[in-house]
Amino acid sequence: RSNTIGLVLSDISNPFFANIAWAVEQAAGQAGFATLAGSSGEDPVRERTYIENLRSRGADGLIVAPAGGDYEHLFRLKAEGYPFVLLDRVFEDLDCDCVAVDNVRAAKAVCAALIAHGARRIGCIGGRMETSTGRGRGSGKITLGNTNETETGQTISTGRICSPPTRSTHR
Repeated sequence: RSNTIGLVLSDISNPFFANIAWAVEQAAGQAGFATLAGSSGEDPVRERTYIENLRSRGADGLIVAPAGGDYEHLFRLKAEGYPFVLLDRVFEDLDCDCVAVDNVRAAKAVCAALIAHGARRIGCIGGRMETSTGRGRGSGKITLGNTNETETGQTISTGRICSPPTRSTHR
């Protein structure tokens, strides 16, 4: 054992992932583990490279926020029995441990709150639609928006769903 945990984040410049990195480092340190971290920049090839490098350096396990796209390497980790946990993004056909937000429920709650405050047109900037996170946020917004009428009879417009650019789209 190396007492090392590998942390592969999809975008360290995103405050959500920066806070996750800090929290993982704190918890790992309290348990006597060091953390080695990298950011894939939403690039699946770079993600695989980080995972291979962390494994070759003896990391005892990984926490991975996948970039999306091809994730065959995660199936291999599972088949080999290598310990890993997915963070924030999940794949329905990969049975593994994960820590994630219920994005559909969260998007519905946000839309309901906006409607309760009088919003009539709701848009969504919800992440890349190639990820479970982006799809969940968009789906929750669409599900609520497709009713086109709130409980009080107000008509709403579903507006647009936009995916913001990522660092990998600016290369």
